[in-house]
Amino acid sequence: MKFFDQLKLLVWKNFSLRKRQHLRNLVEIIWPLVLFIILVAVRNRQNYGATNIPDSVYRPRALPSAGLFPFVRSFLCDFKDTKTTDSNELLNGLPNLRSSSLGRLIEDGLPLIANSQSQERILRMNQDYGKFIRDQQNLE
Repeated sequence: MKFFDQLKLLVWKNFSLRKRQHLRNLVEIIWPLVLFIILVAVRNRQNYGATNIPDSVYRPRALPSAGLFPFVRSFLCDFKDTKTTDSNELLNGLPNLRSSSLGRLIEDGLPLIANSQSQERILRMNQDYGKFIRDQQNLE
């Protein structure tokens, strides 16, 4: 019962502090009602909903793997609009992998990896490195 006595005293104190501030009490009651009415009015408008916005496609940008010059040029020197509605226009400007430094590295490295003799040498080198590390640990 002690809880309800404290609650009763707290409500009485709150009421006694507020009973002479009529304008403040009125604003505290009306302000949330006004906001709620505005929310309902906006929600019930006839034109509420998504509007039709045409599709837009952004121009591709070169990544650092394409080289430093194309990377810097695509971010600093390309003053064309970055947005267009024609996706076929952008296909000509797409950088391809073969012209990038990563593409050239893969093309040069594939014959080495595909050769079975090179694969054996790489595996043997891995085993020799493991032996070297164990020998170093044994010396310590």
